Amino acid sequence: MADYAPVYGRPKTMTLTAGAPITGGQVLSFSAADTVVPAAVNAANYAGIAAHDAASGAPVTVMMGAGVVHETLATAATAAGALVFAGSATAGQLGAASTGYNVAIGVAVRATAGANGLLRWKSLVG
Repeated sequence: MADYAPVYGRPKTMTLTAGAPITGGQVLSFSAADTVVPAAVNAANYAGIAAHDAASGAPVTVMMGAGVVHETLATAATAAGALVFAGSATAGQLGAASTGYNVAIGVAVRATAGANGLLRWKSLVG
């Protein structure tokens, strides 16, 4: 996914530096001062969602804000209403409650059937 836009809402944006290759729509976390990377397993330092692809060292626009509805990849089947969590076994995707993560960043608006499915979720954090 080259460019990404949320499903609903007006996210706040911030331009940061990509600390690794980033794909538009990936869940990001902070890795250093003004630097983000695809969120790793159970990332406690959620930054937002990548607005576009970026090479390591390049500027990347990060979308953030509570109440914004996103549609990004999930690592497992997720029920509507379930909490979703930053990071998973696949960097930059969301984890489901049953996988043991503990940093909730949103709630699923719709269910997804399985791994690598698009999950629509509402951000609970900014």
